[in-house]
Amino acid sequence: MFSARHLRVDLGRRAILAGIDFDAEAGALTAIVGPNGSGKTTLLRALSGELAAEGEIRLNGRDMGALKPWQLAERRAVLPQATVLGFPFTVREVVGLGAGRRSADPMLAERALERVDLAHFGGRFYQELSGGEQQRVQLARVLCQVWSPAIDGEPCWLLLDEPVSSLDIRHQLLVMEIARAFARAGGGVIAILHDLNLAALFADRIVLMGRGRIVAAGPPGEVLEDEALSAVFGCVLRVGVPPAGVPFVLPHATQLQ
Repeated sequence: MFSARHLRVDLGRRAILAGIDFDAEAGALTAIVGPNGSGKTTLLRALSGELAAEGEIRLNGRDMGALKPWQLAERRAVLPQATVLGFPFTVREVVGLGAGRRSADPMLAERALERVDLAHFGGRFYQELSGGEQQRVQLARVLCQVWSPAIDGEPCWLLLDEPVSSLDIRHQLLVMEIARAFARAGGGVIAILHDLNLAALFADRIVLMGRGRIVAAGPPGEVLEDEALSAVFGCVLRVGVPPAGVPFVLPHATQLQ
């Protein structure tokens, strides 16, 4: 389990996160949703260890603060919202940065690129790619870092910040299928998503955030509820549930609350 208790993050005199208790289970995809500025990325950065925070964070039952950098790198990989490279790396070189001690495997980068639908892109320069292609290259890099969903019976984790934001619908589904397959194979996935319908379709658990706090957490059918979503997002939203049982969310009016 990836968990946090009494988590607090302050920037200057302002509390960005306050009183956060968070749980994500291995074998499941946990989606964090909420409006801009609700604290989603701050929470993910705190969980990853990138951002200093008060409170307790535990990775697979161990205090994150007691783990060495190489131990963290073996157990969790982080995909940020955006990555800017100032040098002309090839796609293969960028992906290979995630391999670490697995760099002796000459085909690992190629297998990761094939998984994200970028086979034969390895020799191209990263800066020549579209935004969506660059995003998938970064996902391939992250997959190289934690290629196996579990090591010695202990789960590995993908922490993904808006992994589908620049992608067309086909590749949105591809990336979410990759994340779900990683979880089904025994790993854990925590993903920030803006598309509530993708979250409903793929997530096992949804964490709804608003103003630096967790408003609701649980299965999609429990969290995706008219009143809570409308209040958090500040517009009238309606949740439907077709016979297949997967909720879908639609705006109900053009007026904002």
